[in-house]
Amino acid sequence: MGNFKPRWRAIAQVTLFSAAAFLVCGAALAQSTPVNGFVIINPISVCNGSSCATYGMSCTSTSGTPVCTKSPAPSSATTTTPIGFVDTTTNVNLTRAFWAQAGIDVVFFPVQSYTSPANTSPASWVNIKDASTGVTFGSYTSINGYQTLHLVNVLCADGFIALTSPDFEALTQHSICSEHMGLATGSYSKLVNPPPAPSPAPPLAINGCSPSEVGKTCDQASNAIDVFFVNTYSGTGVSNPQYGFSWINGDGVSIGSGVFPANTIVTAPRYDTLAHETGHALALTHLNFGATADTTNNSLGNMMLLGTIRATSYNSGCQNITLPSIYFSGSITSPPPIYNNGALYDSDYSTNNPCSNGAMLADHLVLQPSGQPSACPFPLDPTTCSTQEGAAALSPFINKTAPNTANAGGGTHAPIAGGATTSTTSSSATPLAGTTPAPLQITVTATGDPDSPDLLFNIIALLPSNQLSFNGNQPVVQIGGTSINPPPAQPCAANNLINCAVTIASVVKLSNQQVTGNPGCDSGTGQPPSSQCVRITYNPGFRPGDNIVLAVGFNKDAGVIITNNLLTGTQWTSSDANGFSTTTGFAPAANGFIANSGNPDLATANVLLNASTFKNATAANLLQSHGKAGLKLAQCTQPWITVVSKNGKQTTTQCPDGNLPDHGE
Repeated sequence: MGNFKPRWRAIAQVTLFSAAAFLVCGAALAQSTPVNGFVIINPISVCNGSSCATYGMSCTSTSGTPVCTKSPAPSSATTTTPIGFVDTTTNVNLTRAFWAQAGIDVVFFPVQSYTSPANTSPASWVNIKDASTGVTFGSYTSINGYQTLHLVNVLCADGFIALTSPDFEALTQHSICSEHMGLATGSYSKLVNPPPAPSPAPPLAINGCSPSEVGKTCDQASNAIDVFFVNTYSGTGVSNPQYGFSWINGDGVSIGSGVFPANTIVTAPRYDTLAHETGHALALTHLNFGATADTTNNSLGNMMLLGTIRATSYNSGCQNITLPSIYFSGSITSPPPIYNNGALYDSDYSTNNPCSNGAMLADHLVLQPSGQPSACPFPLDPTTCSTQEGAAALSPFINKTAPNTANAGGGTHAPIAGGATTSTTSSSATPLAGTTPAPLQITVTATGDPDSPDLLFNIIALLPSNQLSFNGNQPVVQIGGTSINPPPAQPCAANNLINCAVTIASVVKLSNQQVTGNPGCDSGTGQPPSSQCVRITYNPGFRPGDNIVLAVGFNKDAGVIITNNLLTGTQWTSSDANGFSTTTGFAPAANGFIANSGNPDLATANVLLNASTFKNATAANLLQSHGKAGLKLAQCTQPWITVVSKNGKQTTTQCPDGNLPDHGE
């Protein structure tokens, strides 16, 4: 499939939001860490015949109790099917919301089904002693294949005890103890590490998401994180409860079905487990980069703490419910607390709050100090990097975006060619007969850093409830921008576009396009989009620091639009040269309005236009320089490790093992 949108809750809900609702729960609020990158999740539901592990839920908590619906079988999934958790009241994917605080967005590939073959314990792993518990790790033959993962602690040669899973090693082809001088002597040294991959192999991203279902392939250099949704965990190393298991600083995440309870009235959903486990892939552990030093909510509020320690939420959205107790059903009297509030309310970080207010009780991440770069110094050093934002930002799983701002209403100017001049200060909502309303000036400025991709296009989307409409078939023209040669000798102006660093390639009113970058602008089969949308595509080279000044013609005068606040809630979609599109909204500002793509509207799905061919920049470069081995190196944050062969004659560069010590979630 050439283009697709990330899996999401019914997008139809988005287009029904009024401007007021947009400001309450989907508004572009101030944020200390603008979103400037995204990670891709390759979701894999492990199946036993026609029975597949749960991979998503949509939840509403309007009654004060979560009512959740499981996502359908992967074969029935659509572009709006939730992966992880989606709060249906706000239409927000919670995994995306949790990571937005650290300036990272989340995109989902289409969910894959993996029909599991038989899962029998590898012979070399049978009857080893668990290095932590001392209990014998016996043989197993899982009746539901790889829907059950088996955990055990093994001893490395340097004395490190690593929590691992032979079947998860096989699925991901991940070895252990390489950075700890190999496996310890005795029975551990005889382990096949990793065991052979099962046949058929799972649809890993590094293999092009194949073998896969029709239309769900990806590029081997996409560097998506493979997330396996399974049913249960077993073995001598399992914790109680065990919600997930993942490799640290590497590819391979698993999520258990306990995250998605059958009875959400009795058992609270674990809304944050997918975000937590994704943090492990980005090199975060339960102990480092500020997790244990975070004092949020009496040191219980950090998202990367163990599941048996950290605070979580009972409801999914913006609920603020203080009675009868701060604990779920009032039945838990000791930490970790499960708050009756909604997960979005409890994740109020004041700088990125999807609700109108919140309490900052759970799922916090330690951010970089104000004014500091978003990333820690390279390469990552736990002794000098003390923030989770700074550590995660160094991960090669992160793809750069093209952040930009749009300032609307920056003064008066001539109307679009062909129309009569009208004062921008007119108080009339309707222009005089025979005149053209004065257009609204919008200055678009690309921000970011030198590694950011070009800004390719923007979309202005008027929601159905908006009083505005576009004027004519070509409602946008360029009237200024960054000059190639220094002004004022040769300014970039409407009559001198040849000296503009950025120019318009095309202006299109969207009417029958299937995948536009903004879900509200997509049309169904033969149906018009639900929003009025205009796409402005730029010629290549819209780099950070450049700007372009646009004149946009509406049915109302620019002064009327500003005076009556008519542009508030209008959506501003930005797409970079790599095909990543994100949407924010215009909010009131001095003398007009402002939209900032770094502060996305979490109620509107982001879109990866060219998902089947998308390449992660780091993975593509390492593939070219190191061959297929480079793709493995792209799956971890440096520094890499050097491994010496047993005979001492060969060395290889590889990622650290990324194993948790005893106990994990």
